Amino acid sequence: MDAAVQKALDETTVIVVAYNSAGVIEACLAPFCGARAVIVVDNASGDDSPARAAAACPGARIVRNAENVGYGRAMNQAMTLVETPYALHLNPDAVLSPETLARLHTAAEANGARAAIVAPVLYTPKGEPELHAIGPGGRNYGPITPTPEGDFCTWSATGAVWLCRTAAWRALGGFDENIFLYHEDLDFCRRARAEEFAILVVPEARGAHLISRSTPPSARIRWRKEWNIVWGHLYLERKFRGGAAAHAEAWRIIRKRVPKAVFYALVFRPKRFLRDLAISHAAVSFLLGIRPVPARDADAAGGAAVDLPEK
Repeated sequence: MDAAVQKALDETTVIVVAYNSAGVIEACLAPFCGARAVIVVDNASGDDSPARAAAACPGARIVRNAENVGYGRAMNQAMTLVETPYALHLNPDAVLSPETLARLHTAAEANGARAAIVAPVLYTPKGEPELHAIGPGGRNYGPITPTPEGDFCTWSATGAVWLCRTAAWRALGGFDENIFLYHEDLDFCRRARAEEFAILVVPEARGAHLISRSTPPSARIRWRKEWNIVWGHLYLERKFRGGAAAHAEAWRIIRKRVPKAVFYALVFRPKRFLRDLAISHAAVSFLLGIRPVPARDADAAGGAAVDLPEK
């Protein structure tokens, strides 16, 4: 094995948070059976995700939660067990090679202790780069086109795959556990930048991402996804811009989405109706002080979200 690959595997703990991820977790974990440590936190899956994880990577440490505690809290659980300088946060529906990990590790080492996060460029099944970032003060992710040729720093990188420096993670206090699912990555990056840590993207480090396949899709999963994306967005508005800005944003969402939900109900477009209803419901819930409730049907295996879809 190449020395750089072995060094990366020796200095990295691979972490996967799973929830009903049986269909994808074996392909995700199999490349990293040679890592020094592999941790899988299972958020009370109803399928055989833990068994498949153990079969794919017999040396993995499987942590079984009695309930779905959400992505951020589960990742924080895993990070308390990490004894290596780096941790690879890996969504169950992402596939990375040890060679790609080595590229990330080399970039992290070259950029020193202030490099908190080093991320690859993931590609969809259609071969399209899934490269989104957000500028200082931005509210939503946007695509970076064309893909830069060399490594670059950014203000935020979506968290489907992160190589995280363990010391930086602990210095920043990990994920905000008030966020059940989605936007915990954006919150972490904002805090990292405020403390002058770097977030680095390495275009030559490439992986695959099935996108929203960590848990089998269903109408209920789609509802929970839209709801948590919006609630997390509004929570960050309040956290970083203040209560007035968060309330204004919530009302903007309601004014935009409620008429859409009514229209789609009238023209019998159930998927779009449920999407806009979930978004509206989340905004109203935020205004009423209703917080996310851990749910066994929430897609709590993935940590990345981009802007709300309009289609």
